[in-house]
Amino acid sequence: MNFFNSLRNLARLFAIFFAVSLTAAFAQDGASDEKDDGIRRWTTRWSFQDVDVDSLLSRLESIGIQIPIQAGGDVSVDFQVGVPLTQFTDAAAYRLAGRISAKRLVLENLLLEEFSANVDYRDGVFTLDKIDGRWIDGKSAESSRDATPGSKASGRLSGQSTLALVPRGDASVRLNMDGLSIGPLHDLVSAATGDDDRPEVAGSVTGQIDLRMRVDSLADVATWNGKADLKIQNLTVGDSLPLTIVTGPMVVRDSIVQALLIKVTSPAAKDVRWDIAGQLELTGRQRFQFQMRGNDVPLQTLSALAAQGSSSVPPRMAEGKLDLDLAGQGEWASDDWRIKGRIGSPQLKLFQQDFGMLEHRVEIDPKQFALTPIHQDIPSATMLIRQVEMDYEISADEIVVRDLSASIFGGQVRGSATLATAESGQYEVALNWQNIRPRIAASALLPFDVLTATSQIEATTSGRIEWAVPVDEINLVSKHRGVAMVSVNDIRVGKAEVGEVELNLSAGEGSIKLDGTGKLFGGSLSVDTVSPVEDQETWSTWLRRLPLGQIRVETARLDRLVPVIRPREQRRYRGTVSASVINRKEDANLSAEFIVSDFAIDGRSISRGMSADVTWSEQSIVVRRASGTYAGGRMFASGRWSVAPGGTRSLQFHFSGVDAMAAVLPLSETISQRVAGTVSGDLSLSGDGDYRIRGSVRAHDSSLFSVSTGTVDAGLTARISDDARAWNLRLSSIRGDLASGQIFGDAEFSSTGGSIPSFDMDSRFRVRRVDFGELISQLGTSTQIAHGRISGEVSLRGRRIQSVSDLSGQFAAELGATQASAVPGLLKANRFLGALSLVGTKFDRGELNGTIGRGAFNIDEFWLRGDRVRVFAEGRVSIADLRMDIEAVLATGYLQADEAKIVALAAQLALQAAIPVGLILELNRLFSNRTLYLGVTGPLSDPSVRLNPVETLRAAAGRFLVREAMVLLTAGGRVSQ
Repeated sequence: MNFFNSLRNLARLFAIFFAVSLTAAFAQDGASDEKDDGIRRWTTRWSFQDVDVDSLLSRLESIGIQIPIQAGGDVSVDFQVGVPLTQFTDAAAYRLAGRISAKRLVLENLLLEEFSANVDYRDGVFTLDKIDGRWIDGKSAESSRDATPGSKASGRLSGQSTLALVPRGDASVRLNMDGLSIGPLHDLVSAATGDDDRPEVAGSVTGQIDLRMRVDSLADVATWNGKADLKIQNLTVGDSLPLTIVTGPMVVRDSIVQALLIKVTSPAAKDVRWDIAGQLELTGRQRFQFQMRGNDVPLQTLSALAAQGSSSVPPRMAEGKLDLDLAGQGEWASDDWRIKGRIGSPQLKLFQQDFGMLEHRVEIDPKQFALTPIHQDIPSATMLIRQVEMDYEISADEIVVRDLSASIFGGQVRGSATLATAESGQYEVALNWQNIRPRIAASALLPFDVLTATSQIEATTSGRIEWAVPVDEINLVSKHRGVAMVSVNDIRVGKAEVGEVELNLSAGEGSIKLDGTGKLFGGSLSVDTVSPVEDQETWSTWLRRLPLGQIRVETARLDRLVPVIRPREQRRYRGTVSASVINRKEDANLSAEFIVSDFAIDGRSISRGMSADVTWSEQSIVVRRASGTYAGGRMFASGRWSVAPGGTRSLQFHFSGVDAMAAVLPLSETISQRVAGTVSGDLSLSGDGDYRIRGSVRAHDSSLFSVSTGTVDAGLTARISDDARAWNLRLSSIRGDLASGQIFGDAEFSSTGGSIPSFDMDSRFRVRRVDFGELISQLGTSTQIAHGRISGEVSLRGRRIQSVSDLSGQFAAELGATQASAVPGLLKANRFLGALSLVGTKFDRGELNGTIGRGAFNIDEFWLRGDRVRVFAEGRVSIADLRMDIEAVLATGYLQADEAKIVALAAQLALQAAIPVGLILELNRLFSNRTLYLGVTGPLSDPSVRLNPVETLRAAAGRFLVREAMVLLTAGGRVSQ
């Protein structure tokens, strides 16, 4: 009946214009005589420009006429008014004629522009004629000049209306609409009726309405006579599918509403078709007949439209597409009617739950309802609702369902129910069900986001329930009486097996009892609780109190629990969890104990055993003490974690002697493979949704990507999403000892998402006076005793890191006091030097520069300078296996050249991309033909050294030799033998 409600409020809207016109007309004085029908009148002509509508409505309110909408703008009037001098009490003797107009008139979100109408009141009849104006959606920023007819923001209204007031007679409305926006009209109706909770309605309407009714019964649709022919385009309710509705000729005559053919389609879905034809008698026996055919009818739109008329109907009550072919006829008043036909849907959802396919016959009469399948061979897994039959009776006080028999979700339901509609009645239900297996979204059952949003819970259940409660006391726990016995088997979340339970529930005699047994995640479950109920206690109060008794779970297996909580987890978990929740005294805090035993991931032990002593207080979980072994060390925890929004959520952890690789494994397998060391520290965990970690850690014998970082201290901050898939870890102010030197820096790690495990990293480190030989020994497992000092910087970063090949960075360092034995492979060059030995040789200065990429340290320049030897090297060292591929130059001879010769050689090198053999020979003569060109390959711990031909000398090595010659020349020295 929303269509008739809208027409009623249009009539009220015209009544507003009548009232405004009268108020404006009698707002001034004037005087003249008029006598055209035997009645002497005092007449005058009044003209006003831009009269404030709000002031006029205030005057109406002062005489008792209240308009329940917000209005604004200015109106202009030009009236001739005649007041009967001898018949003041005869309302029909008054005269009013003229025109009212407004450039801009606002009614709620309805904006009228260029509005005008002729006004005439004569012989008791009030007429608005030549109504004309542009109709704008006040929410839109478009101006009337930019809007086009039929657009969402604009439209045109024209027509006329009469109201026979003295004596009371007929009222008529004739309107022509062109592209009128429904949204502002809907807002106007909502404001007039005081209903502000309706979903947003949008669309536009074009067509004609011609109605006549009695003035004394404007609200009684049964007294109307007239016709309408409308086209509604892009009609949406909330976020429903847009519809186009063509009503065709609709007639109201002699209390009968007749629609020859109403067509419903959708511009967004060509398959949507819905045809309706029928008629309804509004009085008497209320005879009706209709025929309805539809294809892909959007159920979400239907439920949203139903919610327009009832606050108890959720807008998303039903979802899916429905095919239907229904016909009905009968007498509504005498309960003698029949509706029958066919309905179908590929997938039906009710209250956001899947009810499968529909392909059914439906028959309804005043006493019975039957839904039966058209095809019997469709499997129950596809057709979840197979058959529903019941007898029912609807009276003024209650709805009674008897002999309910339903085949749903693969099982059977039988029983009866009474749903009282009067406050003095009672709700009663008696049901038995066997082997029903529904599938329900986890979010609809669990109060917390324990499972993923897409998780489905399914189980096979049987049982019975008998329950009763008075209608007006349903919110009082003590008024509920009943028993329920439920058996739930083969519980699954997604593909993960959960277990089975047998539960008994009873209410009455001042308490609610729940007991039962079962198996969960391969362990055992036992429940034995009783909750006392006070006489006037409501459900909201009772649910905040804790039941007396205990709930125990013994040795639930982690390999069956983890797939439920983290369904995408591919790693193998081992271990058991036991829990005991006990409340022995009313109003006491709930206490619980948790024990985790033999926790391992992919065969790597994480914890031999952990236990926690927990209480429940003021909607918070209080961890009084948790302790146990973790990753080869010890861990202790305490804190408070609120389950209420805005509550305190903070846990503190202390750990010592924890293996870094095992500790990180539950969070990220990728990172755990790249870190090593023994870690101790203190951390705090807090947050809501995204969790934050702060604290400090100390690591001994640590390494990152097989690169030793020694003993370090660092501040730690982290952020982890509630499902642990998104995280960020930052180590700041890193400071520690490394190879008899020091290391400083910062590092940040982040998750990358996606199905392939990887992470992002960004780090920068500085080292100071690190023993070069000791560091090489740690990297390459060299047994040589050698020393050298290195200071410098290294940056290491990468995106979507899966291996060392994904790393990139730079390094730069200075070396000092470095022994030849500290440089891998250098002593093996002795066999090429004859009498000269490098044993005991010491280098005073040196530099190392290069980049990191493609899985290797790429050495751009490595040189060492000593009294007896100059060394230059370039090449690469693989990070994964620490294998070398280096080209090196050793210069051990006298310097034999003057400055001019060296400068000339330098100029030649600057111009040559590749060094000619002649130039190489010149460079060799600089150092008395005592220059060696070497290739160093193999593992860092024991490389092979070979003598390369002179043709392999690279430009960088040549420039190094010239540079060293310049250094010697400037210092006035030479390389000694």
